[in-house]
Amino acid sequence: MTHGKEYQFSIVFDAVYMLILWLPFMLIILNCVWKREWDVILESSKKVIWGCWKQYAIYLIVLLLILKGVGLGDMQYDISLIHVVVDLMPSFSSYVIMQLLYHVFRSANSILFFILAPLMYCIEFEILVQRKLSFG
Repeated sequence: MTHGKEYQFSIVFDAVYMLILWLPFMLIILNCVWKREWDVILESSKKVIWGCWKQYAIYLIVLLLILKGVGLGDMQYDISLIHVVVDLMPSFSSYVIMQLLYHVFRSANSILFFILAPLMYCIEFEILVQRKLSFG
């Protein structure tokens, strides 16, 4: 499959996309930073990393296989894991589909999100559990 032009997004779209992706994960951690609760962040991070490192490694391997298993071309995409090639007719909806596929599978922002989101979620969940135990 030959790769076509890389689909471009505006800087406004990228900024809004980053806020939508990362803000829900950052609110609790930023709150801890502002209150200087570094020990809560460090303790929660240690618990999550030592408790879930095997599951996280498996998740990263599966994520790598999925990201490498999708090829994007000029108005076509290839899902090599199930041996499917989809050719799209030139139209506005096809262009939108290719934009979304490119942004999900080839954008550094999305890839970082897929890598870090499970860790951030578990760390924040652990912070909330510690706060509930200390206040309740």
